[in-house]
Amino acid sequence: MSAVQLTNFREWYIIPCAPAFSLPNVCDSLTAWEKLNEQGAKVLSSIHLDNHDLDNESNQINIVIQDFKKILERMYDEYDKAVESTPDAPAIGLMRQCLNMYDQEYMVKESIRSIVSESGFATQQHLTGCIALWKAEAYLCDELQEDIKNYTM
Repeated sequence: MSAVQLTNFREWYIIPCAPAFSLPNVCDSLTAWEKLNEQGAKVLSSIHLDNHDLDNESNQINIVIQDFKKILERMYDEYDKAVESTPDAPAIGLMRQCLNMYDQEYMVKESIRSIVSESGFATQQHLTGCIALWKAEAYLCDELQEDIKNYTM
């Protein structure tokens, strides 16, 4: 049986290779999330409260949220494959933590979508706060994302 060494949280592990799931697919999802986050921030930044018809921006942000959901579902699919093929692999814990943080971030973005999609929803300060919260991605841990991206099979 072949084995791979990896560093996660500054410890060494040896795990069997598990081709049934793909951590690179999870990494691709993280990259897609980053790009989509930028797109969503641009949509939010394009909102002008003077314009009483925000249907276009509302539709655009709905599409972004739907795409976030698709990314999250792909990540869950990869996680399910990993649990099925190698339930004791250290990568499982790493993936679970990753899913938890992205799930939380998705809920924040869904809440922002709900707020800004309402007509006459807020003041400029509310909009500015929503944009800042969207961009901050407070639930995403940079160190954990790097651990996922640097994980070698």
